[in-house]
Amino acid sequence: MECFYIPPSRWDLDKLILSEKEFHHCVRVLRKQKGDKIQVFNGEGLYRDCEIAKIHKEELFLKILANGEEEVKFPKFILHLAIPKFSVMDSLLSKAVELGVDKIQPLITDRSLIKGINLSKKKEKWEQIILGACKQSGHYFLPEILLPLSFDSWINDFSGQGLKIVASLFPNAKKASEVFKSEEEKEIHFLVGPEGDFTNEEMNLAIRKEFMPVSFGSFVLRVETAVIYGLSLLQYEFRH
Repeated sequence: MECFYIPPSRWDLDKLILSEKEFHHCVRVLRKQKGDKIQVFNGEGLYRDCEIAKIHKEELFLKILANGEEEVKFPKFILHLAIPKFSVMDSLLSKAVELGVDKIQPLITDRSLIKGINLSKKKEKWEQIILGACKQSGHYFLPEILLPLSFDSWINDFSGQGLKIVASLFPNAKKASEVFKSEEEKEIHFLVGPEGDFTNEEMNLAIRKEFMPVSFGSFVLRVETAVIYGLSLLQYEFRH
């Protein structure tokens, strides 16, 4: 059953209306008609099975058939990510959503190759990618992606709680098995650097903020591989 997004501000208790981009996708692209069954969600865990009751101009009116709610999962996975090449970033975001990420903070580091680019417009595209990944994978909580920050401004203001880990090539990094313990955590902050890893100065700043360097093996992983591998381990260890 195809799934569509209705923002919380329009998540009415008695009636639901699909409009704008979601209307276009449903009616113009997928050619849905009156009587067809679809599913809608509000990005905050609520979803409904519906039947298309009426199509009028640029709005689609829905008849609610059943209500559902996704269970809130803990700990929250917060990914702090040095922005890779944009083609890699687009694919990486989809995979991160599939693996249960709750929030993403894009970062611009000393070794980033994207300086001078208008990232606010990129953020809008990334939000659409995340939305599409939620629909595809059946996640009813919409992950938040924040405005990109420089590494320095982010680390200086960082005050996150819970387990804090950073994927690292440094020789003193701990094994994942030594760090990922099934203890109760409300948040897990997962920091991943750019191709070539963080500079020594950036890594030291992260360690001062209590990020523990973690090794994912003896091989050098690409950014997207490190993200997928790390989130997979977190998913298995803390939400399995």
